[in-house]
Amino acid sequence: MSMLQWFRGDDLLTRYFCAWRAHDEDAILRLFTPDATYHVLNKRRVYRGLGDISSYWKRNSCRQKSLHVTWYTILRSRWVRVCWFRADFIDTEEREHNLVRGLMCLARIIHQS
Repeated sequence: MSMLQWFRGDDLLTRYFCAWRAHDEDAILRLFTPDATYHVLNKRRVYRGLGDISSYWKRNSCRQKSLHVTWYTILRSRWVRVCWFRADFIDTEEREHNLVRGLMCLARIIHQS
């Protein structure tokens, strides 16, 4: 299997955002393959592999209090899912309210030998 345990598309997005809301790092990590990459565009950072992704989630999810996340799918095809999301939370480290909006893209990548 490739790319986020492959694609029951919208179900996968739902599991991702529900795990985020629940601050459930284990559920988040079960969605990724060992060689996954996770791109955070606003920070211009790419997290590679489960260890790097796990470190990102441990560092950030514990800072997010009163988290509210909404999302909806804007593009659905055989190979790609794109959704728009919005997350509001209190950043306990920065002691400020944050509003994060963005796009999430899940794509099936086929490696050819």
